[in-house]
Amino acid sequence: MTIHSQLDELVKQWKMHEACAEGIFIQGGHVDEEVLSGSRLKLMVLLKEVNSSDAGWNLQRFVREKGYLKKSSTRPTLIRWTYGILHGYPEFLEVENRYANIKEEADQFL
Repeated sequence: MTIHSQLDELVKQWKMHEACAEGIFIQGGHVDEEVLSGSRLKLMVLLKEVNSSDAGWNLQRFVREKGYLKKSSTRPTLIRWTYGILHGYPEFLEVENRYANIKEEADQFL
């Protein structure tokens, strides 16, 4: 069973739970199963629930379509942190100077 199919099954179970009765459930998870399984180093960041009163959107799609570059204050910080961790903790100014390029590549490591 793939990670996506396991996640889909879990989401189905969550949506049947009484806590989801209001119909506001924002699906999350990883974005690219192939990249995730091929990565030597895996970094997981646990965030609180998505702040949204709008049902029907998908956090994975939001990341794939780079919505985080337009509507987020959290994701730019996570991009910087992740880049730093994956690149041996460079100086802050190096990360800031590369940020314009990093954010365009971020879907590879988010």
